[in-house]
Amino acid sequence: MLTLIILLTLAAPLHVDGDGLRMPAIYTDHMVLQRDRSLTIRGEARAGEAITVRIRGQERTAHTDAQGHWAVTLDAMPADTGLTLRIATPTRTISYTDVAVGDVWLCSGQSNMAFPVSGIDPAERSCLRAFAQTRPAVRFYLMQPSRIPFAEVWGPAMLDSLNRLQYFLPARWQPCDERSVSSFSAIATAFARRLQASTDVPIGLILNAVDGAPLEAWIDPETLAKASPDMLRKQPTNALIHPWTRTRIALNLRRATSPDQRHPYQPAYLFDAGLRPLCGYPMRGVLWYQGESNAHDTAAYAHFFPLLVSGWRRHLGDPRMPFLFVQLSATEKPNWGPFRDMQRRLPGRIPACYMAISADRGDSLNIHYPHKLDVGERLARLALRYVLGYADVIAEGPSIERATLRGRTVTLHLRPAEGLHTSDGLPPRTFELAGTDGRFHPAQATIIRQGVCVYTPLVARPCHVRYAWPSFNRANLIGRADLPLSTFQLPVLPDPLAGIIPWAKD
Repeated sequence: MLTLIILLTLAAPLHVDGDGLRMPAIYTDHMVLQRDRSLTIRGEARAGEAITVRIRGQERTAHTDAQGHWAVTLDAMPADTGLTLRIATPTRTISYTDVAVGDVWLCSGQSNMAFPVSGIDPAERSCLRAFAQTRPAVRFYLMQPSRIPFAEVWGPAMLDSLNRLQYFLPARWQPCDERSVSSFSAIATAFARRLQASTDVPIGLILNAVDGAPLEAWIDPETLAKASPDMLRKQPTNALIHPWTRTRIALNLRRATSPDQRHPYQPAYLFDAGLRPLCGYPMRGVLWYQGESNAHDTAAYAHFFPLLVSGWRRHLGDPRMPFLFVQLSATEKPNWGPFRDMQRRLPGRIPACYMAISADRGDSLNIHYPHKLDVGERLARLALRYVLGYADVIAEGPSIERATLRGRTVTLHLRPAEGLHTSDGLPPRTFELAGTDGRFHPAQATIIRQGVCVYTPLVARPCHVRYAWPSFNRANLIGRADLPLSTFQLPVLPDPLAGIIPWAKD
């Protein structure tokens, strides 16, 4: 059984005053501890002092070492609520009440993950507020940034707090209710709502997403030092960092006097300030929605995202921690078609990594599309099927396996092909074919038994096929449970029964 260690991560050195019993900041009333895993709880107290930990009939004792550190390991616990965790020295007791044991999920990335319930479509907002009114066994831990990097110049106090890694405001676990849900992530709340309907297990959601945050800000410095040392050393001119990001950093830090001044968007900063304090806290998995700030460089994201996943798993103490991410939606931004296609391929490269599609919920003019409910529920379907073992849950829509040519018609082989239909009852659209010249042309598409047939008279010998490629599009092919087909681009292969090589010359 995996033992997850709850680490005490403090920016300042140990100071023991009075009784000196100290616990990690994430320990508060209403917290959720991960079920079904042994837990090693660590804290600090005066050197040589006896420590007793009690919860749910278990009692463990330890003594602090010469530096004041102590640790006890609890047996795995099943899902439960209404517990009290007591940690005591001979002279002081800290009691955490209304503790739950369930599944803890870290919700991270940038603004679409952070986007609150209060800002979404009114009908969806009413749905999530109605859920919160039932007082479900869901708890929120909101790590709120002290300031979003808007277009403004920051003063000395803000700059000093950044250098101290004090970017996130102090947080406490809160029960999900009509008040707390309004400011919490809509996608994460929709995710918890769907899980609760199926599992009836307490859910803990930790939210540390930051508006506009680039991928590199979330990668640990040790990984970056090995994979891309120039990213740490040459930040103002590094082409891997989006020009918009570099410009915003320069504006916010205009009054900085130190060449080592830090910023939330700088490589490794959010890992140090927002992930490292959580390292070792027991979690079931990660929900990730990010990429808008990196869509300018598809190849770089394909390289660095697996490094982020492996680094987080290493630091969080679970080498196969499930990573559930949202593919970019559809909006009028450059390069999003190729970026979505790159994201489609990531689960094939990263174990225990799964993708939810959001392109059919996008908005042509608004990167923060208001329809978040389906996205959260799609993440929950992935969690139910692949993490929690609900084999009967349909977790994904059809996926493309290959494209073959017979005559001038391309057959797209989809898995699964059962239940294919369109979201609006119209013929499938946004399919394109290209010949040897590489120029793509709109193509007609027809649903067949094994997938879709695609044809256009404008391409004599199709060599490539793609779907939902424009950054914003109105693609409409869906499968079982109305889950959509992803953006893709593929070469067309010869049909082995036809003996045709599509790229052969006359």
